[in-house]
Amino acid sequence: MTYKYLLITLHDPLDTKLTNEIAEKLNESLPKKVFIRKAYLDREASANVEYIVDLIFNIIITVMMFLCFFSLVSSMSSNLYE
Repeated sequence: MTYKYLLITLHDPLDTKLTNEIAEKLNESLPKKVFIRKAYLDREASANVEYIVDLIFNIIITVMMFLCFFSLVSSMSSNLYE
């Protein structure tokens, strides 16, 4: 019987030292066609993408708030002149 993948969960998923040790031992004992993927690397990439998206949306929100404020001020001033 063969498996497509094997998932190993650790008590502390943030312990990268232990994760790297296990990955190295598995690389040494398994055939070379087996690929080992470390989940904490994906987590770091996701955090970077999340930071960039948050930054873009914060800039968009700031611009929209400025435009709304400008619209409010111009409406108030035109009403005062009438």
